[in-house]
Amino acid sequence: MASRSDDPGSKSKHVPRGAPEPEPKALAGVYNLWLRPTTGRVLVVESDPDIARMLEVRLAREGHEVALAETGAEASRIMERDPIDIVMMERQLPDMSGMQLLGHIKEHHRPVEVLMLTVDPTIDAITDALELGAFDLLIKPFSNLKLVMLKVKTAISKVRAERDRDELARMLHAQTQDLVLREKEAEQKMEMDIDESLNNIDFDSMSGVDPLTGLPNRRSAEDRFRKEAARALRYDRPLCVALASIDNLEHVIEKHGIDVADGVLRGISSMFSGMVRDVDFVARRQGGEFMFLFPETPKDAGFVVLERIRHALDQTSFSETLGQASSEEEKFHTSASFGIAALPTDTMNIDLLRDAAEAALARARSTGNSVVLFEPSMVQR
Repeated sequence: MASRSDDPGSKSKHVPRGAPEPEPKALAGVYNLWLRPTTGRVLVVESDPDIARMLEVRLAREGHEVALAETGAEASRIMERDPIDIVMMERQLPDMSGMQLLGHIKEHHRPVEVLMLTVDPTIDAITDALELGAFDLLIKPFSNLKLVMLKVKTAISKVRAERDRDELARMLHAQTQDLVLREKEAEQKMEMDIDESLNNIDFDSMSGVDPLTGLPNRRSAEDRFRKEAARALRYDRPLCVALASIDNLEHVIEKHGIDVADGVLRGISSMFSGMVRDVDFVARRQGGEFMFLFPETPKDAGFVVLERIRHALDQTSFSETLGQASSEEEKFHTSASFGIAALPTDTMNIDLLRDAAEAALARARSTGNSVVLFEPSMVQR
């Protein structure tokens, strides 16, 4: 990172006089890393060399990397070249207004937080800075440098949290695509063994109702999912989303035929819809796969509901679907796997919420007859 030094052409990092010596390597363990205070890359835009030098030394002592600039143009060049977490800058710069530079930073360099420095802390100055997105406004000369450093640390924590969130969302989306693709291919293979009339159903051209079970179909499920998720995000309310898959549907088809499998699906659909609230939503997506939406419900509460449904299904006999008096040997049961994800605990992105539920369902299918809550650890880095 660029820093002011006696040699303008020097590219090595400048360590100010008074900065502490690096800790011995023997102290650099996981425990010490956890205890280490939050540090970052700070750009100081200050035309007063005494104030700039004072901030450079104190920031370096706190463990931050520091770059210095005297003008807005110089600050812009540094930010184009080096990654910056925090900008501490004057409200009035020699070549432009600090408000102009603040607007440029917020438009082109997010996430970066700005601490505005001023000797004139009027209400208008504070309001203008905060409206443009400044993290805080600091008054010069500084009466308490410890408080200034605390504000820098808090701003850096906010920047790092925002970057971590964006990286997690990107990683989750990228890593789950291959998993979802493999699951879809497996579903398609199973569907090829079902009666051709079931395979050829065009869900997009239907009215929104699954003709076999009477539940909403995949198209209706997608519309309702987006509406409920948008409402939950708008009003900052919880929303639990679950995907369910019948574990042994293919075995039922192979052993008893498609008519029996259809009867099992109708019975399961009736059970699912009868064990949720009126405000909840249940739909059949495809084959033996279902979607649940639980508005105003956190993930843990959704887990309790689905555990109750899973247990009831596990105890239900579907022998009556054979259409004849069945012996004790002919009685059979079925089970289901459930994957759960929720707003806002798992993600704040609608598409990533569905991907998270898919990843949890994939984990549940690996064991069968289970309810799995999504966790970031399900996504491999």
